[in-house]
Amino acid sequence: MSLGILGQVSKTPPLFTMRSFRGYSGTPALFALPSYGALGAVVPANCWDKPGFKECNARAWQVAEDRCIRQGLANQAYGGDWVKCKEVQASDYAYYGCALRICPPPVKPAPKTVGGWTWASPTPNPSITAFQNHINACLDRTGFKRIGADGRIGPATCGAFKTVGGECPDLFATDPVANIAVCQSYVNPTKLGASSPVKDPVSDEARKLDQQFGGLPWMQPDSRVPTLQQGLNQQLEGHEYFPIAVSGRLDAAMCGGMRFLDDNTGSQWMPTWGKNCQAFTDPRRKPTAKPAGPVGPVAPTGPVGPVAPLVPPGPGPAPAPAKSSNAMLIAGGVLAAALVGGYAWLQSKSGGA
Repeated sequence: MSLGILGQVSKTPPLFTMRSFRGYSGTPALFALPSYGALGAVVPANCWDKPGFKECNARAWQVAEDRCIRQGLANQAYGGDWVKCKEVQASDYAYYGCALRICPPPVKPAPKTVGGWTWASPTPNPSITAFQNHINACLDRTGFKRIGADGRIGPATCGAFKTVGGECPDLFATDPVANIAVCQSYVNPTKLGASSPVKDPVSDEARKLDQQFGGLPWMQPDSRVPTLQQGLNQQLEGHEYFPIAVSGRLDAAMCGGMRFLDDNTGSQWMPTWGKNCQAFTDPRRKPTAKPAGPVGPVAPTGPVGPVAPLVPPGPGPAPAPAKSSNAMLIAGGVLAAALVGGYAWLQSKSGGA
């Protein structure tokens, strides 16, 4: 998960922000410092005008000075170079502690069709079948159960490629891997001998925010939450469940959606974002439309008896991990960035697809 929460770790070098980059435009060029071994990322220019960001950024430098000098981090990890230590620590705090809370990036919904691959299409596609066969060969190599090779993109194929694709670049050299940007949701594969999908790793961004702020506050407005809820909704709708309201608060619907996905797909929303949940409302499955049959003669109507009370439907069954197929999700803002980095890495290793 990142604000992205789910997805693969980027293979690109870390980018850092400096307090002197006040005028950074946020578009074509990204300022980068020499790699000092921290995580870091560039703070978007629009953050500087958001209420509370300047104060939080100033606090970042106070925290960095305390860690590097008073707590001795400069001597422990930076060879005594307290200037370098402060730059890296302040940059990390400004991004993870300030920018991701105060001005998180917008979520871009995944497209439903990319390069001829359509999400949940009823029509099998031979190139998807070939891709699924390559995924199954990789799952065999890495000790996972196979998925169905039905020629249709769905959560199982997306989750399988997200989990093992980087380990078998040779198998995907002839596949149009970039088409996995079509993924709306995923179910991770299941290890041989296991009964549930493997769990996603918790992202570096989630760990950073957790260390700084200890999770989302229950039922309190929080600027991180709308982005997280939009990412959660993309996954829920990808599994044919109704979206939750984008309330901007950690509420029962959000907690229920996160718990449902963690239990059934291998995602890891709850460990960081849901640790303060106090109530859960399970998501509701969308009704499946049934084709209408031929209309026959109408039977005579008898006397009408008492009507049984309506019982509200409970949550639908969990998505089947192995039935639907293909690609790689980038949830919560998630899949697109990981796809670009992962696809470029596959090209560099295998000659591209």
